[in-house]
Order: sequence, then structure tokens, then C-alpha cells
Amino acid sequence: MPAQSSTAQLPAVKLPIQLPTGVMLSLSTAPLLCLLLGGRAVAIALREIGQTSEEIFRGDRLPVLKITDTESE
Repeated sequence: MPAQSSTAQLPAVKLPIQLPTGVMLSLSTAPLLCLLLGGRAVAIALREIGQTSEEIFRGDRLPVLKITDTESE
């Protein structure tokens, strides 16, 4: 039994349609741009949510409470 080499070659896969490289690049540009713009929109939205939650927890919008001192009475 002959020894198998560790660099076995895989069979070549033939695509039914051969597209030029320029066409494939053009078709992949739109999804990439959408991904980049979507990621930027998500980053901006997360930053805004973080700033809003920081304002809520800081207490600027809470009403001033009247506290009576029960020890002086």
C-alpha cells in the first residue's frame, strides 16, 4: 500500500458561469458599503443610548424632594 502524502490536492470546482473579476468586484461593493454604513449607524445609536442613560442616572431630570428634619421637631 503506497504512503499518502500530506499535501493531497483537492479536485478543482468548476462554476457554471464564469464572471469577470470586475463584475464580481462590482457585485460585492454594494453589500460591503451597506455593511459599513449599517455598522456606523449602530455605533451612533449605541453612543446616543449610552449618553441618554447616563443623563437619567445622573439625576438632572428628577424633581427636588422636600425633606423635613424630624429630629428638630
